[in-house]
Amino acid sequence: MGVCGECLEREEHEDLVVGVDGALVVERYPEGCCDCTGNVRGCDGQCGSGLEFDACGECNGLGIPEGYCDCDGQQMGCDNVCGGVGFIDECGVCNGTGVLEGFCDCNENLFDECMVCNGNGIPDGFCSCEGERLDCRDECGGRYGVDECGVCNGEGILEPACDCDGHTRDCSGVCNGVIVVDECGVCGGSGKPLGDCDCHGN
Repeated sequence: MGVCGECLEREEHEDLVVGVDGALVVERYPEGCCDCTGNVRGCDGQCGSGLEFDACGECNGLGIPEGYCDCDGQQMGCDNVCGGVGFIDECGVCNGTGVLEGFCDCNENLFDECMVCNGNGIPDGFCSCEGERLDCRDECGGRYGVDECGVCNGEGILEPACDCDGHTRDCSGVCNGVIVVDECGVCGGSGKPLGDCDCHGN
């Protein structure tokens, strides 16, 4: 037996092989070869075509397509089984159960009172998740405020008062002051001079 590229040695007069029916058939090529120049028969039956069967047994085929794991078009499951039914859950776990009932995420956190996952709830100083505050009547988001005198929904300081205690201003403009207008109409004046009968010196 020879190798491709070398035809078997034969007698000078023997160029062809004689078949059982006496017909002349082919030259004596080495086993597996189809000529004396090193060619083999391709999967298409043609000598020297160079075509081969792919991984799926198809002559000159493309083999297993990218993204698939066998010739039947199956894909690799997350469990590394070709054609497996494994799937990745919302937490990225193969064949996992996802977020467990009663929790809000994959880390087993809970919703706060404002329905924020793993939130801090209503901030201090507020009474609702919308950022509302209690009014002076303890109504969340209510419209009643405390006036300048500290009275809930009060009217504040009303004229002519100058403070929350009902005091008024004296003639010098001081709230709850003690200076008054004398009999001559002078603020803080001493009135008629002693011995005068009027404010004009008479």
